[in-house]
Amino acid sequence: VRLSPPKYNWSCSAKLLFFFSFFLQGTNLASTATHLSASMGSLSQTAVDSEEDEESQREELIRRHFVTRISELNAQLQEADSRSANFYAECRALQKHLNHSSESRNKLTAELQHSSETITQLQDQLTTTSDSYEKQLSAMSDHLCELNDKILRQA
Repeated sequence: VRLSPPKYNWSCSAKLLFFFSFFLQGTNLASTATHLSASMGSLSQTAVDSEEDEESQREELIRRHFVTRISELNAQLQEADSRSANFYAECRALQKHLNHSSESRNKLTAELQHSSETITQLQDQLTTTSDSYEKQLSAMSDHLCELNDKILRQA
């Protein structure tokens, strides 16, 4: 039969006490054995009580450990929930900002396209107007030269 560590320690302590008292006191072996048996009975009862106390203490330590661990995990869960809510709110704000920026970009792109078309039309008008003025000036210059030649011939 193998004893549990606390019982084994009590048993070894009792044997050691027995041999120590036997050699020191010089009493007979029978009275010492009787005394030792009585001591062992009380020691084994103490060992059982001690073992029960140890078991209840161990259970209490385990219970406290798990209660503490559950509290820590709950705190971590609440922190994670809080962080996720903050990230979600930040993502929603960024999404709104992105949508607004996209709308603004599209609007500005349309305005740029319209402005480019307007500039192209104005450049075409300027070119046409310049060509027309040049033709008119050339025609006027030719007409003035003809009138000048006519005046010179008449004079």
